[in-house]
Amino acid sequence: MLPNKYIKHQRSIDVCFAVYNVDRWSESTVISGEWYNQGQVVPYRMGRFETIQIMDKDFGNWLQTNDTNFRTATWLPATIP
Repeated sequence: MLPNKYIKHQRSIDVCFAVYNVDRWSESTVISGEWYNQGQVVPYRMGRFETIQIMDKDFGNWLQTNDTNFRTATWLPATIP
C-alpha cells in the first residue's frame, strides 16, 4: 500500500480513509490521513485528520483503491507496505 491510496474495512459501505503517510511498526502499520464519506452522489471529506493503527494480522479485512470515483472503484485486498 502506498500513500495517497484509499482504504476501507470490507464491512464499510460508505466510509473510506485517504492515506497520506504510512509507518511500519513491529507487527502493525500506522497510517495518517483523512476519512471520506463515499456519498450517494459526490464523495466528501469528513474533515478529520487522524492516525490509525492496523495490526498485520487484520489487513485481510481491509480493501484498497487509488480511484477517487468510489462508486465504480475496484476495491482490492490491501497489502502490507
